Amino acid sequence: MLMVDSLSVRLVTGAHCAVVDVNGGFFVRPNIVAILLRIPYSRYTTNETVRSTTGCLPVSDRVKSFCLRFFGHLARWAPEEDHHRVIAAALRPPTDWRRPVGRPPTTWLRAIDEDVQPQNIGVHTAWRKARDRDTWQQVVSTATRC
Repeated sequence: MLMVDSLSVRLVTGAHCAVVDVNGGFFVRPNIVAILLRIPYSRYTTNETVRSTTGCLPVSDRVKSFCLRFFGHLARWAPEEDHHRVIAAALRPPTDWRRPVGRPPTTWLRAIDEDVQPQNIGVHTAWRKARDRDTWQQVVSTATRC
């Protein structure tokens, strides 16, 4: 977080874009990070260099963190809630069910499964672990470096 003339600037993607919070509104300004860091336009600077200078994480890690935290949020809801029942039913699909033709093969639950696989956790184990907030926060922080 950088403070510039009472504007809080949240860095999003590195050298090409930032989100500026002005009285609760968010505006995208191109190249603002390079301007704030006083990097000349003519000097080639990679996003990795800017991230190491500012301490930002890649956007992919932030998105992964949001998805995993939302998964935990759904798991902790009461079992009679509709959104909890939808995810619980998706974890146990009928044996003869197939995705319709033309639909992408990757689902949201498969993405969650891929995110927790490096920790040797499947999506079913993640569903059980997500019910305990402290345990799930450790899983999310390990998976995303956030």
